[in-house]
Amino acid sequence: MLRDSVVKRPFQFGLRAMLALVAVAGVVYGCIAYVQKTLSGLDAHGPIVDRSEWSPPLKVLLSDAQSAGIAIEPVDVYLAHGFYVDFYYVWRMNASTGLVSHLTHKWGLGQASAPDIAQFWRDMPECWATPNSSSQRRYYAAHRQKSDNFIVMVNDTTQLVYVWYWFNF
Repeated sequence: MLRDSVVKRPFQFGLRAMLALVAVAGVVYGCIAYVQKTLSGLDAHGPIVDRSEWSPPLKVLLSDAQSAGIAIEPVDVYLAHGFYVDFYYVWRMNASTGLVSHLTHKWGLGQASAPDIAQFWRDMPECWATPNSSSQRRYYAAHRQKSDNFIVMVNDTTQLVYVWYWFNF
């Protein structure tokens, strides 16, 4: 009788262990799938039409421009990518008289470096037509450690200003 119970126990233990392993694997797989789906949804990108979702510096700029009589409308905004607290925006607007000097003063813009220009083009939306190489372009940048960072391109041929903006806490 003792011998029969010894033979049955390893099989019963093996079956229970196998069921537990399958259950744990299912839970782990489900958690991984959930995290992947959640994270892929957090890395958002695309056009932003709702002005309430535009970046704070752009909202302030619109208000300042209106007060100063600088016509920058229409404005197109694109979220290049955003994840948790790390957001990269690109927007374009009319290059009205006084806009570049206003931006230079407001954001502390200086001359952009080659890495700035490369970063600017890396995040440019594919759906926006890129200016041809013969267009006259000027680049400016303002960097801060943990806050608002700007790269600005002024296209004198199309009379548009493009702004790359990165906010990080």
